[in-house]
Amino acid sequence: MKKSFLILILFLFSVNLASSQELRRKGFFGVTGVDMNDSISSSLGLNARKGYLVKTILPNSTASLLNIKENDILIKISKQEIKEAKNISGIFKNFREGDDISVTIIREKNQITLNGKVAPKPYETYENSEVIYGQTSFKGGYLRTIITKPKQEGKHPAIFFIPGYTCMTLDNLGNHPYGQLFKGLVDKGYVLMRVEKPGMGDCDGTPDCFQADLYTEIEAFEKGYEKMLEYDFVDKDNIFIIGHSLGGIEAPVIASIYKPKGVIVYGTGVKTWYEYLLEMFRFQNPLTGISYINNEKHIQAMIPLLYNYLIEKKTPGELSVNPDYKKMMETDMQYDGSTQIWTRDYHYWQQIQDVNLTDYWASIKSNVLVIWGEFDFEAFSRFDHESIIEIVNQNNPGKGNFIMLEKTDHAFAIVDSYKQDADLMQSGQYSKYIRENFNGKLIEEIDNWIKLIIK
Repeated sequence: MKKSFLILILFLFSVNLASSQELRRKGFFGVTGVDMNDSISSSLGLNARKGYLVKTILPNSTASLLNIKENDILIKISKQEIKEAKNISGIFKNFREGDDISVTIIREKNQITLNGKVAPKPYETYENSEVIYGQTSFKGGYLRTIITKPKQEGKHPAIFFIPGYTCMTLDNLGNHPYGQLFKGLVDKGYVLMRVEKPGMGDCDGTPDCFQADLYTEIEAFEKGYEKMLEYDFVDKDNIFIIGHSLGGIEAPVIASIYKPKGVIVYGTGVKTWYEYLLEMFRFQNPLTGISYINNEKHIQAMIPLLYNYLIEKKTPGELSVNPDYKKMMETDMQYDGSTQIWTRDYHYWQQIQDVNLTDYWASIKSNVLVIWGEFDFEAFSRFDHESIIEIVNQNNPGKGNFIMLEKTDHAFAIVDSYKQDADLMQSGQYSKYIRENFNGKLIEEIDNWIKLIIK
């Protein structure tokens, strides 16, 4: 059985941190290269079989400050051995700007140790806005906040962004779809507020996103929203929340607390998670080449597993005692053999199951815009998106609007069909494609709607 393509989309350039700020910037090592092997070692006339051969040194990086050079072989960082590339990221992830660091290399057959200070990751920059890196306390640590301030004086409409479920930084994303969305909104003159999920980016001393449950994540977004309200350039009468993917489930929860001017969601749903998953398997799998007959057999086997997990709240450990369940969990739910399902703590999905989205949308008095991509492979149900608007308008007449973005997928990319989207995912070309085919009409639709609301 092929793995299903569950919502995986996911998704960086600012002023320097004030010297008094407690939350220091994560470090930036800044090299590219290849893992050492017998062939490379032999061609260089070396005995080294382990390490990392440097090919490029990025400017303003720790590597450049240490004067690491092309064809140096990295063998240790602060006495920890480098056997392959992943060791570098694993060791370096805990370094922060200004930390002492020593790197041992082989250069022209000689072993050398270089000592110096860690350089910070690059900061975001925008032509027409200042980027302010801040922080807010959270569960014994600090969350990184990132807010843009238009260069024009006065108060400005603000957008608070809530991403999908993946654990990733929202800082300095470049041409990632989120990065292109951020740049488009900033260029339109909006204040843009982000708060990193716990444990991501520069966050320090917080829970780990991969182990955090839904309620912890929502609490982090609340802290970020409250931090946004502290800035005097934010027009507090004109704040809008944008929620993408599963961020569209958290957006109405946050909106019910803070009552913003408007809520915009893209690529989301209104059904329970149990219902969505069964529908997802039926919709997605045939597009990936699985026959309808075999797919239905598999779905029938999945029904009791999902029921026991999401409704009965059984743990992965309890479920994996059944070898058939264990196999399906590993194949279809990215079960890691411990506590994670789809890269998140298993409680996260059980808690999403319990969110009554109809109640939340019915209670919201804000203006609501629901955008659906015509070929969204993950949030494929137009019915769900239109249902949100029906719920809003039934309980708050005239406040809900629906837009279909033609030929657009879950990651805001232009595609010709669901099948093209599925094929791109299976080909391994999807990440590159979505960066090169961003649908800029999304920015225009958001901007036009907000301007109508605040007119």
